[in-house]
Amino acid sequence: MKNTLVATDYPNLYRSKESEIFYARIDTGRKTVKKSLKTRVLTEALSRLAGFLAEQGRDELPVESVSWYLAVDMYVQRQEMRPHLKPAAVESIKFFSSRAKKLVARDIAAEAITEQMCRAWWKKDALSVSARTANGTLAVVKNVFSMLQEAGSIKSNPASKLERMTLRSSNLNVPEKEDFRRIVEEVKKAPILRKWQKKGLYSEAADMIAFLAYSGLRIEEARRLVWGDIGKESISVPDIKHATSRRTLYINASLAEVIESLRRERRGNSPE
Repeated sequence: MKNTLVATDYPNLYRSKESEIFYARIDTGRKTVKKSLKTRVLTEALSRLAGFLAEQGRDELPVESVSWYLAVDMYVQRQEMRPHLKPAAVESIKFFSSRAKKLVARDIAAEAITEQMCRAWWKKDALSVSARTANGTLAVVKNVFSMLQEAGSIKSNPASKLERMTLRSSNLNVPEKEDFRRIVEEVKKAPILRKWQKKGLYSEAADMIAFLAYSGLRIEEARRLVWGDIGKESISVPDIKHATSRRTLYINASLAEVIESLRRERRGNSPE
């Protein structure tokens, strides 16, 4: 099927004459990189084009003057193109970005948004949600304006002077060493775990609680460990974000006891 691409008024944005679907295209000098943006809607095409440009290592925006909603969508598209960004982080960015659009009641040119408008929005928004949600939204708002400023679409960041809300620190009641040992023993005897007693799994659950406490590892870090990572004096901990990066965790006396208990459980349940 013939697919004739026609240039639009926006750099690197083309439209199929036959299907009217938008395409992104970049001439690198040695080759031409082309990608379908899978939409016939201009605003969607422009936001996806921003992500395509970021994927190709280009920091410029596809337009000089954009609306606030479109600017936020472009920011999301660029973030989605970041390597090694976890799906949970992407979902978080999307959530805060959807709230960031509420900076204005209706879509207007990003360059028309003033510092006074930002202050009025922040005063209202900061009081309507939790501090964490408000701060996450504020971070996106500032980042979107920074993106536009770097691209030359606006002269200054109207949200730069807005201050984050203070997070209330929760009072943690950390058990003493002997109290913690009793907690672990109670886990071993917990009624909900008795049905696993014949399989020995009740003890493994208690040992895992102790392992996390004495090692200080995150749950995801502990999940990624294999026996080959655990040495006599230290543990080679794989990084959560980068599979090739590791850090060394030295084994203390309490942790050594837990590891030995886990080894005994493993040998006891081994078919060998």
